[in-house]
Amino acid sequence: MNFSPEWIQALSSIVTVLLGISALVFAVRQISQITDQLRISALTNVLSLEAEMNLRKEKLDNVNHEIEKLDMNKQLNSRAKDVYEKKQNAAIENWLNSVDRLCFCIRRDYFKEKDWKVEYRDYIKEIIQNFEYKFGAATKYNNIIELNKKWSNE
Repeated sequence: MNFSPEWIQALSSIVTVLLGISALVFAVRQISQITDQLRISALTNVLSLEAEMNLRKEKLDNVNHEIEKLDMNKQLNSRAKDVYEKKQNAAIENWLNSVDRLCFCIRRDYFKEKDWKVEYRDYIKEIIQNFEYKFGAATKYNNIIELNKKWSNE
């Protein structure tokens, strides 16, 4: 069988196109899998951050509960009160730091803002209202403040 150069060229073009299409299909599948993995990774990160926030909030709640118990039992003298106030302030700081970290991630688009705005808008507003004294001019929780301002203006 004698193939002309045109036939050889046509056949090699067809093989090249088929290989190109196969490579394209493979690349699209890989990109799709990577996108899914990134989405799952982002969700895992959010869940870890939420778990950390909840753990720190729980520690604050436990300190507050201890203070209430001591007060009810008339055991909250001035010395105990000072100790528990320090413990309470440390727990508040830790909790607000974790919330500020979440706000940082949302503001920097590590987490999609639209996905978390509905869930956290009221939560953040309530934090600012309940701990107003922590959000003055010299606050270190700028991410909480900025995200609250943005969401309040929308």
